Amino acid sequence: SVELPEGFSVSLAANTIRGTAADPSDYTALQADNDVFLDIIDDDIRRTCIEIQIIDDDVPEGVEFFSIAVVPDPFIDFPENIRLDPNVAFVEILDNDSPRIGFNQTEYTALESDRVATVYVSV
Repeated sequence: SVELPEGFSVSLAANTIRGTAADPSDYTALQADNDVFLDIIDDDIRRTCIEIQIIDDDVPEGVEFFSIAVVPDPFIDFPENIRLDPNVAFVEILDNDSPRIGFNQTEYTALESDRVATVYVSV
């Protein structure tokens, strides 16, 4: 752990990077001007939170992913002695939409003379 001066703060820009997950159907991408501020108040506080909205749908898709990157804010001087490492994280979206297999309807009628009852099952 590196010693940083109390009250130290740094400004980063955060961006989402499309993977197999897409904006806006799977997640809401961060805006280009999204700033993240990391303030070191004392030695115990060394993180900040970036929230990305995940879209819940009814489409079976399997596991999808996107990435998020942080880079120095281009409009604020970034300390030369600070290194961003790692500066990219991967986010997996686990699908909760299992394929459904079932009857098209719950009641069917057949005449004895039909000799066959046709019942439909769909995916």
